[in-house]
Amino acid sequence: MSARPTTEPSDSEPSDSEPSDPESSDSGSSDSGPGTARPPVPSPAAGSRPRSGVPCDVTGALDDVARIGPFFELPVLARSSKNPVPFSRLLADPGPLVDRIARVRDSLGSDERVAASIAFQGLVARLVSAPLAAVVLHGVLPDLAGLCRLPDGDDPWAPGLSGSGGSVVPDPLEDPRGAAAVLGDELVDALLVPLAGTVRGLVAVSGHVLHGNVASALAGSARVLDTARPGSRPALLGVLGALLEHPSLSGTGRLLRLEPDVADTEWGFRRRSCCLYYRVPGGGTCGDCVLTARRAELA
Repeated sequence: MSARPTTEPSDSEPSDSEPSDPESSDSGSSDSGPGTARPPVPSPAAGSRPRSGVPCDVTGALDDVARIGPFFELPVLARSSKNPVPFSRLLADPGPLVDRIARVRDSLGSDERVAASIAFQGLVARLVSAPLAAVVLHGVLPDLAGLCRLPDGDDPWAPGLSGSGGSVVPDPLEDPRGAAAVLGDELVDALLVPLAGTVRGLVAVSGHVLHGNVASALAGSARVLDTARPGSRPALLGVLGALLEHPSLSGTGRLLRLEPDVADTEWGFRRRSCCLYYRVPGGGTCGDCVLTARRAELA
């Protein structure tokens, strides 16, 4: 996944090391990556782990995850918060998405298809980071039906939650496929795939590109998580690899392991589509782009 400019296109090739959002109102913090590391909250001991599916409070896990960096912040909105709007409302009322795409188009000087792709990927990066980290680090998933935002807030696209509830997922180290299946069902299928469909209803952009953007956003978030919490790599790679095989993401990209049989091996990601950033004036290909690989083969 690439780091997109927050206000205008960059003259240099974008990095694929961290998530970013071109529509973030706080460009100084939202693209800053993990930031200063603070001590993590330890996960429960293996023998004391609750059964998968058991309801739980995820406040502690989310507080810990937020220490990784701005994109991993997923606060429970105070009851006094004014007018929280569920992200799912975008499916029925895509007006805010129309405005978001238009602002990205004007900022980048691109066409509608490019703007739709970049705007979608930036939004997805904000939605996947905290849930992925909560699953990998703590084996829990917030109730993602409560994902919401404050359109009148300082950052109208910053995700939050309507409550602190969630559930235990299968152990990400012992059963990464089980953990990934829950995340795939409750985040990818329940929200991101329908959101991609809504974007396609607004702009004629390929579904393969948008689903590839989801995979790229997950890989970019995983890279930041891996850098901040290197001890999580075995569980992280297990969950990420299984997520990329989830039916909605199958064929979107490959998890590349330097040593396939080593749990904490060095790794990379190569997507099988392009986010279209190369079509932005002064833009280029991202580190995980299929075009980068093809150009290297021809060099």
